Amino acid sequence: SSGINAEYGVLAVCLLFYPFVLLAAADNGGSYSCGSLMGDGHFCLDYSNRLLVKPPSGSNITSILNLSGNKIPAVTSSTFSDQLLLVKLNLSHNEITTIDGGALWRLSLLNEIQLGNNRYACDTRICSFRTWLNSNSK
Repeated sequence: SSGINAEYGVLAVCLLFYPFVLLAAADNGGSYSCGSLMGDGHFCLDYSNRLLVKPPSGSNITSILNLSGNKIPAVTSSTFSDQLLLVKLNLSHNEITTIDGGALWRLSLLNEIQLGNNRYACDTRICSFRTWLNSNSK
């Protein structure tokens, strides 16, 4: 053991290679829990509880994205168009009423999605999401 806490080691890597993560963390009072390179090689961003109405763009290397506790109203075909490497996605505790299944078909690496505590509209707009869900259930 090197005697250095692994969390601080990861933070040091972020300082060298991903300074924008630290700037974003500073804007949020430093409350990021996930803005770092993960030990398994995944890049993780935590944008939880920021009152966002859409995900931030420009994070196309992200594989784990936490958007819980925001005000996102819908997931459309363009919502994650620049985040094709997503493996895990947390959209719980938003204001999502509909999810376009086409938005998720592009995320071929996605193996975990959290969608609880949203305000889904039970109408035909959610049919494509149901099809996606049935096709990707494990």
